[in-house]
Amino acid sequence: MRTNLMRGLLVALLVTGVVHVSGEWPGVASAEAAPYPTAQGQELPEGVTPEMIEAGAAVYADAGLCMTCHGAEGAGTPIGPPLNDTDWVHIDGSFESLVQVIDEGVMEPVDAPTPMLPRGGSGISDEDVEAVAAYVWSLSRGE
Repeated sequence: MRTNLMRGLLVALLVTGVVHVSGEWPGVASAEAAPYPTAQGQELPEGVTPEMIEAGAAVYADAGLCMTCHGAEGAGTPIGPPLNDTDWVHIDGSFESLVQVIDEGVMEPVDAPTPMLPRGGSGISDEDVEAVAAYVWSLSRGE
């Protein structure tokens, strides 16, 4: 059943043009495209590495299902708010708070029509949660 869901999601993304037949996800930075280790002059949070941010971008676009609701580069969609700015409603935007909200979800969202399930409803690991949090942290700081 999960395979059919993922296949249907991929077809929807192809039809809407979010993903190209090449398999590349627009707006997901590669190691060459992202100037780490700082974001707008800020040091990376303790324990966060450029490799972790890169891994988080891949999880965000694929297994984490994040892009489905929050869009490419975290620009937001009608069902999920943007993540590429500093406007936070449920958290303070710190790396630690991002880990927590990704892990626990948002059951009563203020600015979205549907709840965000824990881990976005995906089966990602603790390591993946931290990687996605690192990626989102970098997005919100203009990376």
